[in-house]
Amino acid sequence: MRNIKLYISAAFVCLASVGFIACDSDKDLTTDMPEVELMDEITIDNFKSATLFLGVGMDSTMQWTVKPVNLEDKGIIWKSSNEAVATVSQDGTISAKTIGEATISITPAIGFGATETVKAIPVKVLKEVVKATDIIFTNDETDVYQTATLPLSYNILPANHTYDYLTWKSSNEAIATVDENGVVRGIAAGVATITAYTHDRSKVKASIDITVKEAVSATEVAIALNQDFALYETHVLDFTLTPANATAATVKWESNDRTVASIDNEGNITTHKIGTVKITATTANGATAEGMITVAEGLFRKDFSDGTIFPWEVQNGATFSFEKGKMVVKFGNQNAEKYRGDFVYAASNAGIKKAALNVGTYRYFAVKMTAASNLEPNNNRYGCIAMDTNNGRYKQPTGNGNNNYSIYVKNGADWEWNKPAIYYYDMQQPFGNSDYRYSLTSPVEVTTFKFVMADYPKASSKDSYEVYWVRSFKTLEELKAFVDNE
Repeated sequence: MRNIKLYISAAFVCLASVGFIACDSDKDLTTDMPEVELMDEITIDNFKSATLFLGVGMDSTMQWTVKPVNLEDKGIIWKSSNEAVATVSQDGTISAKTIGEATISITPAIGFGATETVKAIPVKVLKEVVKATDIIFTNDETDVYQTATLPLSYNILPANHTYDYLTWKSSNEAIATVDENGVVRGIAAGVATITAYTHDRSKVKASIDITVKEAVSATEVAIALNQDFALYETHVLDFTLTPANATAATVKWESNDRTVASIDNEGNITTHKIGTVKITATTANGATAEGMITVAEGLFRKDFSDGTIFPWEVQNGATFSFEKGKMVVKFGNQNAEKYRGDFVYAASNAGIKKAALNVGTYRYFAVKMTAASNLEPNNNRYGCIAMDTNNGRYKQPTGNGNNNYSIYVKNGADWEWNKPAIYYYDMQQPFGNSDYRYSLTSPVEVTTFKFVMADYPKASSKDSYEVYWVRSFKTLEELKAFVDNE
């Protein structure tokens, strides 16, 4: 951003009427005052989370930098919106007083500044902070090629810890670097130790050794034609390289519309909105390939082994964590006797994104999960899984839609409630009490699309359920083949 400079000048209106002194329009009356350079940007260096959590009686001192770096007056003003909950001193120390919420604002001491100088830190004061006891890395792979990246996956224990924020350090940045999100990039062949540090005063840290392998340049590249991707997913493009052991990061990858789908330097597609884009790949020796990809309405494909939940959410006070290729959802309280924790893609009462159902193409919707109790069909006595939309529940007239699904287990094995199974839905069946059916010829946007996970008796149910993936399929045969080949 360009610097904002304040110039002060004097100007007088020249009047030629009686009682006023006329101005000499030829005389320059601008005062010879120095220009004042204002602050462009304030960055809080040690706060990267959405909210700062503090226990009553705790304090935390912020560290910050400003731009321009050679600014003469770098003063900033700190202010709390609720000093009964949290106060802040002018050295950036935030002190927690009582349970509640407050916002700490930071503004330049001089001038109005720019947008990047208006900062706010949401503060939530808790009775106590649950400190981390361990960090467990869950990566299956610990090797990365030169120029390629490897996201590190991990769990912070216990599951109800307060702070998610970690900082990262590489033992040798000439071999591998690591960014603020725990993504390692290979620089040169060798081994580097990556360490994650907590910042909840637990002093917990954990390390993992990463081996960087020498890159092999591709001489040819081919991209499979007409590939479909789901909205809000990151998934590898279908391509082949020559030689077979070539490194994808040696190829230059380009998307002709990054607002629809972008591609990283390893051929991973990230989708942003419905549409079609052209992907171009170019090797170092000039060989090229092109392919069209479509971000398709009605295609769902989310694997929770990647350690992220987006674009899904959990509700009703439920929490989630990741372990061994799955997401564990711990229920919230429905009431004193029962658990509840809905699994949500789109919900009108939560402001979450809308979903598009294209049941004429993607007829079957499936979720791989482990149930929390021995569920009964069409009955919620031991809890329920109910697919719900703004047009009503799946097969709602039968048992209010409770536990109305079909089940498939790998290779046709018998279902056991406490083991992973595929719960699937024929989306061409009726929804709601009015026998609503989604169009077979065009996609339909819905504002609510979720699984109601409710009515689980605390006395007889587990306090959590597990989700491995959610996907839509064109045919039942495709669904079963995918499961059998996992």
